[in-house]
Amino acid sequence: APNEVDPRYFQVAQNSDIATSTTMASTSRSSLLVASTSTSSQSECGEANPYILAALKYSERCQVDRLLSNLLRRCRATDPPTSPQIPHSLQPIGDSKNLVLSSAVTGEPEENYSGVPTDARALDPDPDDRVADCLDSHKLLSLCLQNIIAICNDTEMQGYIAEYQEKKSAKSRCLPFTRLANRALELMKSLQLPQLRPASASDILFAVNHGTHIVGKGGSELEPDVVVVPLASAKRVRQNFQANWNDYTEGSPPSDHRTPFEWPDILLSGEVGRYLRTLKVQRPTTYDTTPKRDINWLPTQWEDASAFHALQTSLSPRKINTTSQALPLTPTSSCSTHSLAPIDAGVENDAGGTHCDHKRHIDPDDYDQPWKRSRLGDDAQSFNEYILSMVTRLGTNAAEMLRCSNGRTHALGFVLIDAILWIWWFDRQGAIQSTGINFINDLPRLLVFLCCLQRFDTVDWGFNAALDPSITMRHLTDVAPTPQPVQLQVYGKDGMLMVAFTSDIDQRLHDPVCLKGKSTVVFDVTGIPGQPLVAKLYWPDHNRPHEVDVISGARKVPNLA
Repeated sequence: APNEVDPRYFQVAQNSDIATSTTMASTSRSSLLVASTSTSSQSECGEANPYILAALKYSERCQVDRLLSNLLRRCRATDPPTSPQIPHSLQPIGDSKNLVLSSAVTGEPEENYSGVPTDARALDPDPDDRVADCLDSHKLLSLCLQNIIAICNDTEMQGYIAEYQEKKSAKSRCLPFTRLANRALELMKSLQLPQLRPASASDILFAVNHGTHIVGKGGSELEPDVVVVPLASAKRVRQNFQANWNDYTEGSPPSDHRTPFEWPDILLSGEVGRYLRTLKVQRPTTYDTTPKRDINWLPTQWEDASAFHALQTSLSPRKINTTSQALPLTPTSSCSTHSLAPIDAGVENDAGGTHCDHKRHIDPDDYDQPWKRSRLGDDAQSFNEYILSMVTRLGTNAAEMLRCSNGRTHALGFVLIDAILWIWWFDRQGAIQSTGINFINDLPRLLVFLCCLQRFDTVDWGFNAALDPSITMRHLTDVAPTPQPVQLQVYGKDGMLMVAFTSDIDQRLHDPVCLKGKSTVVFDVTGIPGQPLVAKLYWPDHNRPHEVDVISGARKVPNLA
């Protein structure tokens, strides 16, 4: 249940009883410094963080309509699901009733993990109910699309889209995109959408972050291009705040007084890239709910040469096929992974040509950091490196988001290249990326995504106020947040035990940077006078015997040291 802690996943032991654990924590601290240095060294993609890229190698995939449907389920005003879920393990398994919608965290994958779902993630205990729920969610998406169409032709939004199309570098496109997103949030704040709760009190906004480092634990410095933050966080980082929605979309030039955000402020991070210098996209005169051409997923591994080739070929200027199919009211192929057409940049070819030379597809002005540039001489290799560098940066940002607060369960992000946006979901089972949205031709679906974000509460963003009470203060007030005391009843050596600690992540003894697996953190707690204690918080594999049961059984074995 939201903001509840299963004491079985929060173990306490005396320091004298866990020499191995303390050694592990001490060793990990050194490893963390090495990992942080690698992350912040801004080297080329292949060297920046190989562990992040390895975790993303077999990321799961789903159609964007399915992901949007599941996000909408989180925003229901009535009868919300007890544990809102995001689809995992979307490979086809037998018939359509074996839909996997579980987001329960699991343990670390085996070394030979191939992306094929395990039985626990593939089998549905109540498939008929899950299929019915999938139908309801799909209908909810259809209703929201129909209601959102009314604001798509807003003059101000269309102006920001036109401005975005005129920009020739990724860096310069960040500002019009954030203004477009914030204008949409402004219009949807008062919009009454069927079955959805009102906008959250956190009053989120998009902000340009390019040029400003966010410092993580261990001194890592990362620079997401675009971030989503609560209004309270935006107020804290600027002096002389003026209540103008767009005050926070211009980044942080040297003359500004904006201070950097902190990772607990970040609700979503985005990476913005460019392939075409000019976007000659014909904007629709009217919008409808029909899904446009399927846009395939981003490659996540060097070996997938065919996917890179298809992506690069279809990003080149071409006339698009404007025919589309009606939005089905039943989940057919959207409920399972299947082969999609290559990505379509949605760009009309013109006599002068808009495609930049392959050796210049990354503008030197786009990024100041050398690790964000492609230096290899081979065109295909440079393009592949550029795509993987964006995916790796997004994954590294997500890893920092997941460890920025005790018990954070998931994080969201996106990659935006030209007019195509891919949504990413990260949790301890790994990452899921959606098919792409051409937000110029398919604006209603982008607005549905923004609508979901606007209605998310603390739990929907993955935070756990029971383990980190400072989050509520941080997201809803402009008061500087401080670590808060926490008391929890957990399993101890001799039964249940009340322990106390603070939510200060800087005090952790063991704190890995990772995207998937158990993600064990260890920190000091108090509970038994005179006995130093540590707690271990982690996400176990539900397929394996629980460590509490294993340890309890071992203690019953006579003469076991």
